[in-house]
Amino acid sequence: MLPAFDPNSGRLPPGEHVASWDEVVERFGWTERRRRLLDGLAEAIELLADAGCRRIWLKRSLVTAKDEPGDFDACWDTDDVDLDALEPVLLDLSNHRAARKARFGGELFPNVIETQSGLSFAEFFQNERDTSRKGIVVIHLSKRGRIVITNEVQYRATKAHLERFEEAAANIEARPGKRTKLELLELDAVRAQGDDLRAELADFDQLRDGRLSTFDAASLEELSTVLVKARIARGWTQRQLAESLGMAEQQIQRYEANDYRSTSLARLCDVANALGVTVAQHGELKPSAA
Repeated sequence: MLPAFDPNSGRLPPGEHVASWDEVVERFGWTERRRRLLDGLAEAIELLADAGCRRIWLKRSLVTAKDEPGDFDACWDTDDVDLDALEPVLLDLSNHRAARKARFGGELFPNVIETQSGLSFAEFFQNERDTSRKGIVVIHLSKRGRIVITNEVQYRATKAHLERFEEAAANIEARPGKRTKLELLELDAVRAQGDDLRAELADFDQLRDGRLSTFDAASLEELSTVLVKARIARGWTQRQLAESLGMAEQQIQRYEANDYRSTSLARLCDVANALGVTVAQHGELKPSAA
């Protein structure tokens, strides 16, 4: 759970504060301006995830108490990222990174060494000019619930990640002698990551092969996942869905990257109708806490 803002500075307490994407949206999306910035960030996250990124760090006024933040600064973990598969705009440094700012509404840097300070960007982000320290938010992209692979690019990237985890597990198992406690923990972590990736791949295989046509949603928030799964099961790409709705493919990408959070109820109905999805509704009133 993200800590409260400091009442004097309006910042998060010093340190790295881990949050899921849903927590970030709930905590920092209280104004229209903030929601627009989060939409841009969500699009960037989707593109980074497509190329294998699993973690970003977020700072600037978006993660403070300021009602109308100007933009955001983020840096992304370069480990295991396939730079050849990365959207070129995320590597474009021309014209003071104008294309990147225009598309996403903020700055996104790879987590490399910042020249003047000698610190990684994730460390540099925590320093203020007055030498004080501030808090930043860490988003583990794999913690957005069970990840739904939305396209073939993500599918191939996930398979490549799985191969790396399987190789890492094999290397640990091949070490001679009795394993240390640290090695056992490392092996468990690698295996757990591998299991998660296998489950994601299996989900996509079932959807793509048409083996699933019914999808459960325990809440309205899960309707977005149902729509993504229905599109895949229908055999449609994001472009095909966009064409059926008369909109740009990038808009569908943004909708899915942001779990349709910025979408009106009318648009959700349009998407469901285009996909031929019928929804069985059931409402249940929770008992009062009193």
